[in-house]
Amino acid sequence: MVPEDGEAGFATPAAAAISLALALTVAGVMTLAVSALHASRQDLERTQAEYGLAGARLQAAQTLLQSSNLGRTRWTLASDDGPVEAVAEPESSKLSIKAAADDASSLGQLLSATSQGGAGSALRNLAGEPGGDVDEIAEADPSLIWRLCARSFVSPYGVGQVLPSEAPGPPKPGPINWRLGQLWRLRLTDAHGWSDDSVVRFTGSASHPIAVAARRFTHSGLLGKRCDFVAQDAPAA
Repeated sequence: MVPEDGEAGFATPAAAAISLALALTVAGVMTLAVSALHASRQDLERTQAEYGLAGARLQAAQTLLQSSNLGRTRWTLASDDGPVEAVAEPESSKLSIKAAADDASSLGQLLSATSQGGAGSALRNLAGEPGGDVDEIAEADPSLIWRLCARSFVSPYGVGQVLPSEAPGPPKPGPINWRLGQLWRLRLTDAHGWSDDSVVRFTGSASHPIAVAARRFTHSGLLGKRCDFVAQDAPAA
């Protein structure tokens, strides 16, 4: 005869505690695994976007070599992953940082600066640094329009004294133009919002037409027409 046991057929408190601990451990491991999977997918997407936009950058440079455009140019490239927006801007025609600082009031008004004085002070500090920094120009004021558009009109490589007033347009076919030594900003953005923002120098070499002087890779979305109104409102040179 089997002796009666009040806990027969039921889990003891110790067994229940062990089962709960195991369940929590498994859940934790699964959560970490899912997080790692998401992170790996994001890294893969970023890497694929970087390679894709690097190719689009070269394609955009080739387009400029076969165009007659001298000013800001905007068009759409075809890629295996969908359309890519290309924006090309000659750096030399932009305001120098010193010129921008000297006329910070007008520039700040045009770009809706939160503080025209603060933006001017930041630009004056930047003008005193050797070479300057393209990212710091965009960070001189927290205004959204300033952050989006300032680099289209101010450059550490600029020699202009007035804001460019030519409205951007698509590439115009022309004879081969090697643009030897010219510095251009090329901003390529894919359909997923990844953006390769580079300053390149044209080398004159058919096999290696550009060299990257500065580059920033972000997930900032299309630039589109958001800065075009600045050129339309800028005083004519």
